[in-house]
Amino acid sequence: GHPRESLEASFDIVFQDPNAKGEFLEAETVMVLCQAMTLMTLQTGRKIEGLPWSVPSPLWFLRLTHTRLSDAILDVCGVPQKEMVRRACLHILTCCSACPPLGAILSKRGKKQAKTRQTSQKNRCDKKACRAFVQSDLDRLLEYAMKRQELPRDAANRLRNFLSHGCLPLPANFDEALDALQEASRKLRLRDAAEGKGDTRRSKRFDDVTRGIRSLKQLSIAMR
Repeated sequence: GHPRESLEASFDIVFQDPNAKGEFLEAETVMVLCQAMTLMTLQTGRKIEGLPWSVPSPLWFLRLTHTRLSDAILDVCGVPQKEMVRRACLHILTCCSACPPLGAILSKRGKKQAKTRQTSQKNRCDKKACRAFVQSDLDRLLEYAMKRQELPRDAANRLRNFLSHGCLPLPANFDEALDALQEASRKLRLRDAAEGKGDTRRSKRFDDVTRGIRSLKQLSIAMR
């Protein structure tokens, strides 16, 4: 029969040279992937529902994940180590914080167009509506995780507070998204300090969040 085919692929970047700067190896890999996706894109455009213009076809999207950063965020939010609970919370992070591909296209296109007062107001309304939709989705997913996957209520509230500071969803711009994550971590840490909830282990995990964000910022610089 016809061989199996998939339109998705995932891989890890592994290197053992202690003298190598990881961000440059990662940046080179990302650039090669971008070039490959460009070669697979047709020159003719096609209409997509909801867009007033044509875009190259097919559309390819590259998503980056950072396991250590994700784990550190779950730890500072107090998510238990139970695999079922962690998987559920990682799913929540993906669904609620990841910028929708269509949103990224609209954001990029919008920057190229002259902004009038009317379009600026419309963009603000669209962002507000999008945030409200994602917030309701977040509440639904957290409620499900608490009922079906034993997510503690305190961890659910901390995860909600973390994501509510500019991460619903994250900005389409990579650097702005990293700044939003850093700010969310900072505010949660300040809240812990004000409530006397800080401890050594959690403080170390907050530091791990900062290190993870810093490594992604180095990747951003290496790609320029």
